Amino acid sequence: MNPAVAILAPASLTTLFSIAYSMGFITDPRFVTGISPKTCSGNDCSAVFLPGGVELVYLDPQEELDNTNFFNQQQSDDLTSILIYDAPGFQVEFSPVESNYTFNPEDCKMYGETVKDGFYICLASRGSDLLAGG
Repeated sequence: MNPAVAILAPASLTTLFSIAYSMGFITDPRFVTGISPKTCSGNDCSAVFLPGGVELVYLDPQEELDNTNFFNQQQSDDLTSILIYDAPGFQVEFSPVESNYTFNPEDCKMYGETVKDGFYICLASRGSDLLAGG
């Protein structure tokens, strides 16, 4: 989310806009797919895999040097899917922050206070985890 754009929204709708944007992206099968979590469990835990765009796929590693990707090749019009083995990607897991966790003041920032309709968000890292709250 771009904070410069977010400050234009009324504070009462900021949470709704954030959820809608996130859910729109996280549920779009062009960019993401559900996957079993590895580091969390329970009803409040979910995971997604972001495989990256298929425009990064090269039929031959030499073609990457020539800037020729899968879609620059002549392909059959009846193709309906692409299966790629050992493709890089990111697994992202979502779970609640522990109830006793406290953010440091330097982890938090207020956006939109100059227009008197802002929001407060905290971001911190702990190991490979990104913690968010407000």
